[in-house]
Amino acid sequence: SIHWLSIWVGLEINMMGFIPLLIYRGLTMETESSIKYFIMQALGSSMLMFGSLLSFNLSLSWEAWPYPTSPLGLTLIILSVFLKLGAFPFHFW
Repeated sequence: SIHWLSIWVGLEINMMGFIPLLIYRGLTMETESSIKYFIMQALGSSMLMFGSLLSFNLSLSWEAWPYPTSPLGLTLIILSVFLKLGAFPFHFW
């Protein structure tokens, strides 16, 4: 994908399909882990949108890799993708 909005939509569709698998039997531990997972994914989504808005503010483009981009925006985007993927050290859920 070349636009941040497309990347965000794809990650959110993945999350919506994965959460019902976490609470399949409805046990207490499953419910707790699904709530933690949802909160971490919501935090990652908000960071991704904030970082993409910072990058958009400087480049006036929604493309994923425009040359003049905000270093803070790019850092937030990368950290949020790591958080949403559960990569080390962002696997808190």
